[in-house]
Amino acid sequence: QLAKLSGSLNLLSSLPYKAITLSAEDFKFGAKDINAALKINKIPIVISNLKTQDGNTPGGIQSKMLFSFDGVKIGVVGVLSKSDFDKLARNAGLKAYDEIESLKTNIEELKSDGADIIILLSSLGFERQDKALSDKMLLEEITDIDVLLGIGSKESADNSKITLNQAQANLQQVSQINLNFNRNKQISSYSTEDILLDISTLGEEENLLQEVNFLKQQAAKTRTKHIAKLDKYLENDRQGSALGLYTAACLARWGKTNIG
Repeated sequence: QLAKLSGSLNLLSSLPYKAITLSAEDFKFGAKDINAALKINKIPIVISNLKTQDGNTPGGIQSKMLFSFDGVKIGVVGVLSKSDFDKLARNAGLKAYDEIESLKTNIEELKSDGADIIILLSSLGFERQDKALSDKMLLEEITDIDVLLGIGSKESADNSKITLNQAQANLQQVSQINLNFNRNKQISSYSTEDILLDISTLGEEENLLQEVNFLKQQAAKTRTKHIAKLDKYLENDRQGSALGLYTAACLARWGKTNIG
């Protein structure tokens, strides 16, 4: 439950996010999980290239966002990998469209509505080993993006206006990005600060901790369920049990997971 989209969004809803985006990986559990997640979600989800089969924006998801902060109109777009989404066995009746064309359309509309800067929330990855579109390739095609928040080890692109932020493993820290604007409401400079999430310094959020413990208990009930028993102990040569490897492969294939 904790790994599912509904569990993740339930926790994220406790945090003051202005907007988030999702990756193709978040949709792997199918329609039931997605619909349950969007029903309880309280955070604006922005994905510019995800539609229903008939071309409409899915309920609970926005294709773009525009808001004002201290006199600056900020446009937000989001993108997930079409290549990754097309590989899902269950897509819940949704369809991923071309990333670049979808972003260009939404950015043009935001600019027409008066957006001073454009922020892209991306789950593509700055560079990829496969031939799928990456942030690096995307930035070469779209020049109207002022800030890109994504995943990968690249901290800044060649264009000095662009900032990329990598999420740390297990949410060990968060990064604060400070943007400075000129009189034309354009970014003149920026700075970043990494904040270590140290419980001894920051303390514990009790309500969030209770929610996490509840989800962990629910997951534990499933993880410890016995489904079969062998009468004979299977020896192995420290190379891994044949049955164990086969079971892990089944989990990865049928359970749509990589933790088998």
